[in-house]
Amino acid sequence: MAAETHDLVIAVLLATGLYVASGIILFVEVFVPSGGLLLVCGLASAAGGLVICFRQGQMVGWIGLLEAIVVVPVVFGLTFKILPDTRFGRGVTLTPPQRPIGDGVPDAAQLEGLIGQEGTVLTPLRPVGICRITGKRIECMAEGRYLDPGTRVEVIGIQGAQLTVRPIEDAKDASC
Repeated sequence: MAAETHDLVIAVLLATGLYVASGIILFVEVFVPSGGLLLVCGLASAAGGLVICFRQGQMVGWIGLLEAIVVVPVVFGLTFKILPDTRFGRGVTLTPPQRPIGDGVPDAAQLEGLIGQEGTVLTPLRPVGICRITGKRIECMAEGRYLDPGTRVEVIGIQGAQLTVRPIEDAKDASC
């Protein structure tokens, strides 16, 4: 009886080890282009664990199947959770670019404060392009015509998340 219990414990531990190996192999498959070879190895590892369990008896086999259903996804998920915090993980994963606060599409409230400000066209406004206003690159739309880079402009309005600009010489002519 003791020998049978000992064999059962060894079999269950071996099956559990195969399930853990299956989860790790499937995780590695995500990063290593193996043409599906690692997927086959991971699935074979899980199947091997099931065979070991079912050879011990039907009840042990079904318990082993439940264990596989729990252990393989847990190991797979934990590996994704833990990997970025390891030295290896930091070496193989990309870090997002660090962008200064305020870089991107400004809010409408920020844009309203720019009405009346002057700036310079950086890219051709045909009719949309980029202008430098108060030292920031902002997407702008020209009023009525194309503007070349280097043209001085004044902000005259807001349309959605874009500023509407007019060349400064036109702004002075309109006020006369």
